[in-house]
Amino acid sequence: MRGEYVLTLLKGHLNEKKQDVVQYEQRNDSAMARTITKVKHQIYDLEFAIELLEEYQD
Repeated sequence: MRGEYVLTLLKGHLNEKKQDVVQYEQRNDSAMARTITKVKHQIYDLEFAIELLEEYQD
């Protein structure tokens, strides 16, 4: 059960990060480029963590 709960939390956090990127990209502000890159890296890390958890949960 704990694994399912963690997956749910991570997927929710991943969706929030993806929405953040969309909002940041709409601003068309060059100062946001660094923030967008950082958030995209966080998204990649979250996707990898979710993938690992799903693999080991099976």
